[in-house]
Amino acid sequence: MVSLSLSILEQPARYHRFRYETEIAGGKLGGLLYGRSGSKSCVRLTLRGADPAVCRTVIVIGGTISPDGYPHPFYMHGDSCESGAFQWRRDITAADVGKEIEICLEKVSLVCVPHGGSSGKLQKAIKRREEIQFNPFNKKISEMKYTSRNVRELRLVFQAYYIDLNGKTVPCKGAIAQTEVISDIKFQTKLEIEEAHPSEGYVHAKQQEMWLYFKDALPHTDASQYNAFLDFEGEQIVQCKVLWLKKQLMSIIIPSLRGSALLGGSATADRIECSIRIVDLKSDVAAEHEFYLSRSCTLCNSLTEPAHKRSRCSPSNDGQPETEIAVISLPASDSVEVKTEN
Repeated sequence: MVSLSLSILEQPARYHRFRYETEIAGGKLGGLLYGRSGSKSCVRLTLRGADPAVCRTVIVIGGTISPDGYPHPFYMHGDSCESGAFQWRRDITAADVGKEIEICLEKVSLVCVPHGGSSGKLQKAIKRREEIQFNPFNKKISEMKYTSRNVRELRLVFQAYYIDLNGKTVPCKGAIAQTEVISDIKFQTKLEIEEAHPSEGYVHAKQQEMWLYFKDALPHTDASQYNAFLDFEGEQIVQCKVLWLKKQLMSIIIPSLRGSALLGGSATADRIECSIRIVDLKSDVAAEHEFYLSRSCTLCNSLTEPAHKRSRCSPSNDGQPETEIAVISLPASDSVEVKTEN
């Protein structure tokens, strides 16, 4: 009895730019699908249980599916790919007994099809995907309504087959492996803090406002979609408040740190090193920026504009009244909420 098993050794990159059919014309690969470990790695699978006593050849077929397991109209292209599917095979010898066989998708790209307009290319791609007859989860593609949004997310699924000693091809129902979701690179959240102003805070301030300038436009306009933290060494964290947002600008409030145990280990230091961390709650993407707390009131939270500023917001035109900070609810007795990340 054959007991093949198949698993994902290296997941694909979370984000990928799907290639257009014009980019693979003339046998070109377009752009390769890389693995998650970086350094131009590739997706890798592990096959176990191959035994020449019961099977002559092992075949692994891979294709695209939706995150819910329905066949997907985008297709695979490149080495070991045929008719839009990955098709790998290997003759089994005695040397393979008890060993893991690694399968690498080194030169494979994912090809998209237009999903709008009246060309009908999407429907043709759906029909072509049905003709491959690779559907490990037995879900009908006709029951899945693809839109401009959900068509840009998919998984890869692989299933092992073997050719027995009588030449019959047999699917291994227990040897199915699927990757995590691959999303269009256009969906990738970019969050990079370019500058913090002021660059230093004051240890003894009751509360402090800080402006964070981002390299790219913020992905959300609702302040509730972000969390802000002041991180100290030893994984000690102060919860901050996101006050308001502009296109590439975020205002946060750092609560009072006076009398906080966080500063106990740095009682003699004039400048305490920490970092500001902003988390996008929808994507869990985070950005950090180095920050210092000073015991001398050299800046005292001045919000005058940086001398080298570009075309950025200023206090006079940001639409925020001067009394905005006063209505923020802070912990009683100038206390600070401290959390510890596990």
